Amino acid sequence: MQGGKGRADCAACLTTLFQVLLTVTKVMAPFTPFICEAMYQNLRRSLVAAQQQQQNGTAAVEAVPASVHWCDMPPVVQEHEGDARIQASVNRMQAVIEAGRLVREKNNRGLKQPVRKVTVVHPDPDFLADITGELSEYVIGELNTLELDTCSDMLAYAELAAQPEWQLLGKKLGKDMGKVAAAVKALSVDDILGYEKSGSITVAGYELGPGEIKVVRNFKPPAGVAPGDVDAAGDGEVLVVMDLVQQEDLVAQGLAREVVNRYQRLRKKAGLTVTDVVDLYFAPAAAADGQAAAVGELISKIMSAQSAYLKESLGVSVLELSTKPEDRVVIAEEVQSVGGEEFMAVIAAAPGSSAVTAAAKAVQNMSVN
Repeated sequence: MQGGKGRADCAACLTTLFQVLLTVTKVMAPFTPFICEAMYQNLRRSLVAAQQQQQNGTAAVEAVPASVHWCDMPPVVQEHEGDARIQASVNRMQAVIEAGRLVREKNNRGLKQPVRKVTVVHPDPDFLADITGELSEYVIGELNTLELDTCSDMLAYAELAAQPEWQLLGKKLGKDMGKVAAAVKALSVDDILGYEKSGSITVAGYELGPGEIKVVRNFKPPAGVAPGDVDAAGDGEVLVVMDLVQQEDLVAQGLAREVVNRYQRLRKKAGLTVTDVVDLYFAPAAAADGQAAAVGELISKIMSAQSAYLKESLGVSVLELSTKPEDRVVIAEEVQSVGGEEFMAVIAAAPGSSAVTAAAKAVQNMSVN
C-alpha cells in the first residue's frame, strides 16, 4: 500500500481501501450518524476532485451528495465464483499469522526483530499451497521472517495424544466412561491417525465417531535442536514453528527497522504525507561539550549494511548529512536512539516543494495551539 511494489499496486490498494471505507460509511450512517458523516466529508474531497477532473470532458457528471445521509444505500453485490475459496485462503493465512505472533509473544520477541525461518506444519497440501502461494508475502511480512517453509508431516514437529470429549461421551457411556477414557488415552499414534482418517474407532467395545475424541498435538522440537532455539504454537489444526536463534545479521536487520520507524515518526511530526518528496540524512548527535561527535560504529554499520532495506522502506537512501546539497532546506531534525547509540536524523527538501510547505504549516499550527 505504501508503494513498495510500484505505483500501480499502490494505486490499486488505495482504491480498494477507499471503496471499502466509502461503502462501510454509507451502510453504518443510520446507526452511527455523526462519525460516519465526519468520515464521509473526508472521503468526499476525493470524490469532488475526481468529479472536477471528469467535468473537463464532455460526459455529464452526477453531483456528489453533500452529506452521507443523502446517499443511496450501496447495492447488494452478488458473490463471485471463487469468493469462498479466497475467504478460506485468507482465513488460513490469518490462522498462521496469529499462531506466529503467539510464538513471538511467548518468547518476548518483538515484531521488529526478524527471525531466520518459519515452518508451517499441516497435513493438507491445499492448505500449504495457500500459504506458499500469493499470500506468502503477507505471511513473511507479518511474521518478519527471512524464510517461509512448509511441512506436511505433523509427526516431524508434534507428538499426538488422544483425549475423550467428556461432555459428549458422559451421557453415552455412563458408568463405562472411566474405562473408555483410559483406553482412549492409551491409543497409539497409528490408532489416532486412523481415527482422523476414517472418523471412527472402536475402543473398549464402543464405537466412537467424529468429535467424540479430541486429538491433541503437542510441539516436539526436532532432533538436535535445543528447546530454546525453536518454539511453536497452533490452533489444533495448523502448527507454526519458529526459529528463534538470534545471529548478528538478524539483530542488524531488527535495528534497521528501528531506524525506519524513527524517520517515519519524524516525517509525521513534521506534518509530511506519503507523497511529499524529501531527502533523508544522518549525522552525529552533539556531544556533551557542544562539539560534534562521531557517528557510532553501530549506526554507521546499519546505515551501510542495511542501505538497500532502508531505501526500500523509506523510498530514498539515507545519506550522511555532509553530502546534502546547499540548496536543500532542512525541515526537521531530531536526536534519535537506536541500539543504545544516538544520532541526528535530518529531513530536507527542495525549496518551494510541497514538503517545505507542509512542514511550515505544521509549525504554524503548533504555534497557534
